[in-house]
Amino acid sequence: MRPLAFSYEQTFMSTPISLFDYYLPPELIAQEPVEPRDSSRLLVLGGGVKGGKEGLGVVKLEHRKFSDVLNYLRAGDVLIFNDTKVFKARLRGTIREKEIEVFLLSSRSNSSSVTAAVGEVWGGGSVWTSLIKPGRAVQVGDKIIIKNLKAEVLEKKEDGTVLLSFEISSERVIEFANEHGEIPVPPYVKKVPEKLETYQTVYARETGSVAAPTAGFHFTKELLEKIKGQGIKIEFVTLHVGLGTFRPVKSETLEEHEMHSELVEIKSEVAQKINAAKKEGRRITPL
Repeated sequence: MRPLAFSYEQTFMSTPISLFDYYLPPELIAQEPVEPRDSSRLLVLGGGVKGGKEGLGVVKLEHRKFSDVLNYLRAGDVLIFNDTKVFKARLRGTIREKEIEVFLLSSRSNSSSVTAAVGEVWGGGSVWTSLIKPGRAVQVGDKIIIKNLKAEVLEKKEDGTVLLSFEISSERVIEFANEHGEIPVPPYVKKVPEKLETYQTVYARETGSVAAPTAGFHFTKELLEKIKGQGIKIEFVTLHVGLGTFRPVKSETLEEHEMHSELVEIKSEVAQKINAAKKEGRRITPL
């Protein structure tokens, strides 16, 4: 009888989620960024295994400051950054004089433009996919009052989201949110930043995310200039961080977990540069 053969993907995807659990002391979770940003800590994983028999060795680790990342890059490398920009997506309002929280999310538009797709145009206004808390009392047709802004519940989705219709454009909804809303920080961050810029990367420019692409938090403008000065190429794509970043994993295995989709835009000239670098065998690092 031939033994059963399992691929790496089959084995890994059937792994119980419980094996990824670990305890992280709350006091080790940073509540505000260090200044300057590149003075944060950098953990470098060594390029090999040292000591012992194969498979039983100890991985070499190095503790550095993030500004030392220059020592691990070389001319010709390509770094790909996400230039999405967070807006104050959490709003407080009322339905039938009851207080609620409205969390604006990216829309399900088929538009190829990232900016236009943030909120779907609807008869001169806009329609937003949103979360409402508490959601159990929300009904189709309900009117929501958020200061001097009004919205109507068009539809309730099976995934818990709702479609809200606003009388103003998506751009004006974002302007209103940035003036009256709150920064949607993750639940483990208890101290909400006073300034939106604190919860942005230094290169953020395309508005549409409800959470920051935190892998880029540690870069400063000065560090980026030093990187360019070493002959390292920097390219930008736009991926708006959406609902999935706040949704917990509830399935028992990775295979059963349903991933949420997010809107991404890669300009043709950027794609050409990335493909050329890949063809030439240069190192490409997405952040």
